[in-house]
Amino acid sequence: NFLLPSAGWRNIDTVVYVVTDGESQDDVTSNAAYLKGSGAHVVALGITDLVNPFELDAIATTSDDVILVETFDDVQRAILEDIRGRNICAETTTTTASTTTTTTT
Repeated sequence: NFLLPSAGWRNIDTVVYVVTDGESQDDVTSNAAYLKGSGAHVVALGITDLVNPFELDAIATTSDDVILVETFDDVQRAILEDIRGRNICAETTTTTASTTTTTTT
């Protein structure tokens, strides 16, 4: 629930990385739908060839948001590359203000 506005999370693009190294014992569909319904963009990252690709697709916002890596050592690199590709940290806001000076003589 911390991603919802009622928890103070406002006006921010949220990307959530769900990392798994196997197959879930539960149905991932309803929890994935709830997470996506919160407005989060969900990336599913599967480690090893033991993951279920259908579950990763159900978890991720789109099939383009599925990342597969072979080892745990590859996780950090994969996430950093994904962040760079999304320009998550690249947005800046610039505000300018004009000043009026009045001189009386």
